[in-house]
Amino acid sequence: MRLDKKKNSCGYVLQATSWGIPPVMAFLWQDNSTVHLLSTVHNLDLTTSWVEKLRRKPRDTSTNAVAARKPFAADEHSKLLAIPKIDDDYNQYMGGVDIADQLRSYFSTQRIAQRNWQPFFYWLLHTAIINSYRLARTNGSKALHRKFRSSLIVSLLTMAQKPTPTPQTCPHKLKFNFIYKRRYQLRLRNPVRHTYITKTSSEPQPIGGKGTLLGHVLIWRTTGAWCLWCRWQRKNAGPGVDLRIRQVKSECQRCHVVLCRPCFPFFHGIGNS
Repeated sequence: MRLDKKKNSCGYVLQATSWGIPPVMAFLWQDNSTVHLLSTVHNLDLTTSWVEKLRRKPRDTSTNAVAARKPFAADEHSKLLAIPKIDDDYNQYMGGVDIADQLRSYFSTQRIAQRNWQPFFYWLLHTAIINSYRLARTNGSKALHRKFRSSLIVSLLTMAQKPTPTPQTCPHKLKFNFIYKRRYQLRLRNPVRHTYITKTSSEPQPIGGKGTLLGHVLIWRTTGAWCLWCRWQRKNAGPGVDLRIRQVKSECQRCHVVLCRPCFPFFHGIGNS
């Protein structure tokens, strides 16, 4: 830490600067009264850190009247004096936090939340909106606070509307649509009857009746499913018998039901299962 003491015509400055990142300057300005400030952006360079301001002559009954009245002549009531820029910036911009809190209180989006990160998110959202509003006013915008927020909401909603993707801009969408349409066409051409076996279900019957395989062909299908006749046999076997239910990729072309190769003739009434 470095300690510097500088003096001009209207007071003296005691500066202590730490060597951290960023460095913090502890500032003491002795004028009519003692002023203590901390800053990470100021220094006490003699060429850039001092500004001239019109200062009024303190009263005889002021706290530090003996030292503060020395730069003034007997008939002077005000005079241009050099003061530290950090002191001038504080006088110009103090109250910024209070103004931000005031603007934030007008239109609050804070909601009761059980998660600890949500209040922090709402605070960041408020801060971003208030900073945007202040920047817009600094750049010449004449919009009031309510109108600025309404315009911001409309802009965000407009940006959120995604355009309808086209095959030129979204190749994978075109591929998905082709696969979906192909599967839909196959399902229409060769629909599968989804027969559910329950406690009250009756015996499933093939199209055209039992006792013949005329027109019935076992064909391959793209997806696997449980054999219908295996499920029926297990249901009739009762709770004590553990029969295997086969998952196959074959079905009857005419009946449109999933069947394994051993159960294909039994389902159509050929042989004894």
